[in-house]
Amino acid sequence: MFENMVARAYKLYQQELEANQALDFDDLIMKTIELLESDQETLEFYQDKFHYIHVDEYQDTNYIQELLVFLLAGDSKNICVVGDDDQGLYRFRGATIRNILEFRNHFEEGQCQKIKLVENYRSEKSIIDFYNQWMKTTDGRQYGFLW
Repeated sequence: MFENMVARAYKLYQQELEANQALDFDDLIMKTIELLESDQETLEFYQDKFHYIHVDEYQDTNYIQELLVFLLAGDSKNICVVGDDDQGLYRFRGATIRNILEFRNHFEEGQCQKIKLVENYRSEKSIIDFYNQWMKTTDGRQYGFLW
C-alpha cells in the first residue's frame, strides 16, 4: 500500500517537472552526465576548461556526483577531495561514505596522495577538549546528554 502511494506520488512529481520544463537537483546532474557521455566535443571542452577539480565534503557525495567528477577530470584525474569519513551526514539522500574511503582505488599505485589534516582551525580549544573528553565516555550521560 505505502509503496504504491510513493510510486504514484513519484510519477505525479515527474509529470509536474516535465509539464513545467523543470529539473530537480538529481536531474541536473543526470542530464549533465548524459550530455557529456553522448557528446564528445562538449566533454572535451569542459575537460579542457577544468584542469583541476576540488570537492569539499566528499564524504557526502553520492555515486552519480562522483561519476560526474571523474568524467570532468578525464584522463588527467587532477582531483583533490577533502572530507572526513567520520562525518557522513547525507546517507538519507544517497550519499555514500564509500566514495571517500575508496577514492584512492581510482588511481594507480603512487598516483594519489592522502594528506591527513589534523589541525582544527574551526573550533576553539575548549570545544575540542570537551568533545574529546565526551567521546571517552560511553554515551555522554556524565554530561547530561541523553541520546
